[in-house]
Amino acid sequence: MKFQFQELNIIYDKTALLIIVSILSVLSIFQLLDILKKRHGMEFVRSSLSSKAERDRFAKFKHLIKSDNHVLMT
Repeated sequence: MKFQFQELNIIYDKTALLIIVSILSVLSIFQLLDILKKRHGMEFVRSSLSSKAERDRFAKFKHLIKSDNHVLMT
């Protein structure tokens, strides 16, 4: 009888682990979708800038971010 309870505990532990892993994978998918949405949003912002001055400011800002990231990586 005691052996059967141990088997049930192992089954419950495996089921709980499977549920946790499933939840984490769903959360990862939501994070990836959020990242893609933000990137698409940046493309929308860049394409919707109307004046040349605004486009130039955006390009300068983007260049500064890229150069800062390059400095941090090296």
